[in-house]
Amino acid sequence: MILPPRKLARSPTEPDERMSLEACRHCSQRHRDLSPTMSVNSSPTEAVTATCVEAIAAASPVDVMKVRNAVVAVAAGAMDAHSVRLASLVVHRVASLNEEAAALFAVECVRDALVAMSRHASTSSAVRWVSLVLHAVTSGRSRCVKELFANVAVRNALVNLSHKATTPSAVEAVSMALSDLTLRNAAHWKEFSSECVRDGLLSMVGSATTPRSIEVLAKVFYNCIGFSCCETFLCVRVRDALLTMCAAAMTAEGVWQVSNALHIFALRPVNNLVNGRVKVKRMVTTCEVRDAVVMLASRATTSKCAGKVAATFEWTGTGWKGPPEMFWTPSVHDALVELASKVTEPEDVSACACAVALFRMKAQSELVTHVMRDAVVGLVRYATTLHSANSIKKALIALKSTYHAGSLSRVIDGELDGTR
Repeated sequence: MILPPRKLARSPTEPDERMSLEACRHCSQRHRDLSPTMSVNSSPTEAVTATCVEAIAAASPVDVMKVRNAVVAVAAGAMDAHSVRLASLVVHRVASLNEEAAALFAVECVRDALVAMSRHASTSSAVRWVSLVLHAVTSGRSRCVKELFANVAVRNALVNLSHKATTPSAVEAVSMALSDLTLRNAAHWKEFSSECVRDGLLSMVGSATTPRSIEVLAKVFYNCIGFSCCETFLCVRVRDALLTMCAAAMTAEGVWQVSNALHIFALRPVNNLVNGRVKVKRMVTTCEVRDAVVMLASRATTSKCAGKVAATFEWTGTGWKGPPEMFWTPSVHDALVELASKVTEPEDVSACACAVALFRMKAQSELVTHVMRDAVVGLVRYATTLHSANSIKKALIALKSTYHAGSLSRVIDGELDGTR
């Protein structure tokens, strides 16, 4: 029976990686045709790896198990980056065939083999493929599989790989593997909110120079900050890393992921810190953070993205004691007007309307203009839920100074009350 293809894991995309697979096949062909014994110029790892590649063509469960067992054996002899890379390519190729193949690799012996190979992954290419294998066998799998792989040994392996990830593709792969394993439960939050994980992520920020690498790395930061109620991730170094990614985020997904991480960084409750919230507030109420959010607003091209950027202003609400000139500036005014022109979904409309209401509450009166009022009025047609309608009402009431007598009530009564 032909099994359906598995689409969750990523496949080889770089030319040198496709050439490596072809080289394995040619090597195996020469090995069969020219000599029944192993050439003195070929390593045992390369020969076994080539044989494994051939077994993929007839990928029955028995074949897959044979490949799995062979690769586990090969891992013990993979003492250099080239061998690690070849073995990882094979595992990824097989584990990505379908769900059944991935399940056969989601076992303890494969986990331990990957941990062993990670110690010898000294190049970015080797780092990438070991990480992609971890992603292939854990992505979309059951919670028990994630529990099996979310241990200290795998965490340490990924931390080690993160410090060697010096290309965007390697950063992307390590981040995907970490994203799969950063679970929101009490059993593992300590392992993945530790200083070593934080430092590993920080080491990859400079190499995240492609849209995809920025997106996935920001997602891992969000996950780790999300279940970290300690000082480890809520520090200036992480804030500065997020600001660096803000500057590099050019796609809608990248802007959304970075905004999401910055949002939870500013609002995450802090345990075991007497003045924890005050400390975080001080870190985010800076001109640099303000300018980063304004820049993200200019790059928001979708409703979802614009709504998330608008939501980042939430930390300036209750309890914020910063001076009005810190956040409530003409540039913020223009950013909110621009965001309002891009939101079309009720949830995003609510976020934008709430940001406008906060702006009016904090800003000086001369910054409250009819342009902002008209932008909020333009959101009325998208307020299809009670929550979004109420958010717009609050924003319009906050902007009442821009209305002529009686005109505000006509807008509220005539257009918004229909959403009740």
